[in-house]
Amino acid sequence: LALFGCANKPSPPSFLSAAQTAMARGSQAHLEGDSRRSAIEYQRAVQLLSQTGRADLIAKAVLTQCAAAVTGLEFQGCLAFDALAQDTSQADQAYARLLNGELQAKDVVNLPDTHRQLGSAMAKFIALKGQAQPTEAELAAVLSEGLAAAEAQTGPFSQLLALALLRRYGWPDGLLWPSGVSRAEAQGWRRPLLAWLEVGVQEKSRSGDVIT
Repeated sequence: LALFGCANKPSPPSFLSAAQTAMARGSQAHLEGDSRRSAIEYQRAVQLLSQTGRADLIAKAVLTQCAAAVTGLEFQGCLAFDALAQDTSQADQAYARLLNGELQAKDVVNLPDTHRQLGSAMAKFIALKGQAQPTEAELAAVLSEGLAAAEAQTGPFSQLLALALLRRYGWPDGLLWPSGVSRAEAQGWRRPLLAWLEVGVQEKSRSGDVIT
């Protein structure tokens, strides 16, 4: 989530650039499994953004932290956002509900462009699960749509976040964990790698496969 606008606009104040850098470092440290360094960087970002007096910018930092947690399959919720939600945009509120596993059909149009296709598949899946007898063809189509949306994400972080969200919304682990492992391993991101490896162990145990 960007804190400021397009490249053709005037450069942001140095403390905003520093906050953006701290957020990126915090996410990187979290993915690498360094919780202490991650917490320090995120705290620094929030302190810098507090200089603006804008709760919406602080909320974006909180959402960035929550997204990194979800990418590591940590689904405890983005509670820190709730206290700031009234001062945020509909897009940020929709994104927070997406991360929290609380997406509503009306949220899809307000999601950031990068997550709209993914959110659409999730909304369809939620609706199908609410039906008495969805057909296998309908379920298969929605599952495929979600996987395609995850694959279409740009960059390894966005792809891993999408896979984690698919798991949160009920996509079968067998469709997800191999991709989760390969993407996390390629980046050297210890936290999501260990989480997806554990998912793989559980999936193999359920299916009766030999675990090596």
